[in-house]
Amino acid sequence: MNIIDKAIDNFIFPKRWNYILYWLVIGLLFFLFSEFLIRVFKEKYFLELRISSLILLVALGIMGNFIRVNFNKALSMLSEIMEFPEKTFEKWKHEVDEVLFTTKTPTAKIVILAIDAFSISVMVSYGLPFQSTILNIIAIVSLIPLLTIGAFGAYMLIDLMFTLSQLTKHPINVPFYLIKHHSVLNLSTFFTQSSLFVLACYAWLIFTISLGPYKLEGLVLISVAIIGFYPLSMFLWSFF
Repeated sequence: MNIIDKAIDNFIFPKRWNYILYWLVIGLLFFLFSEFLIRVFKEKYFLELRISSLILLVALGIMGNFIRVNFNKALSMLSEIMEFPEKTFEKWKHEVDEVLFTTKTPTAKIVILAIDAFSISVMVSYGLPFQSTILNIIAIVSLIPLLTIGAFGAYMLIDLMFTLSQLTKHPINVPFYLIKHHSVLNLSTFFTQSSLFVLACYAWLIFTISLGPYKLEGLVLISVAIIGFYPLSMFLWSFF
């Protein structure tokens, strides 16, 4: 894992902090930084948009950590019934964690770069929001963490659904759909909670965009519709 991958992973998944407190602090720092810049350059305030964007940033950060922590707990419980020798299962779980929750894989990099580049190009094509060139550049750079977390979240959802579909096909010591083993129920509860969390973040994303200067039209509307495929699919799949 190179330095950039490690920096992104450490930014999204703090190791020494409580992740809820960590993301609340990150959100507060971003707000204070944006407030300082707006006042220094005396530009459009966009208060509602900035607050909504920061709430989205914090929610996405907390969501990613919530999914990682609880998915690993669910996998640990499944070790009781999955037909794996202990060392093999732990090795498999570590590999799943690396694929799902790091930017180490080429697929993760491609998804993040594609979404970041497309979002910034749409923003530039519609016209940058501030009169100051310096502030516009700072705004784009400051937007990259939010875009990166959102893009990584999209990648994580795709791979999470794939991993869970593979889990349901794996041989276990009890019938997967017939016996309500606590390990299976825990995995089902995790998936339902995660899908609701993801759907709520998507709804807030739509609300946040509606507050901005670009509105829900043209390329922005198409982008939101495409992004919506993942949370809506995950939510609907949680019923099956």
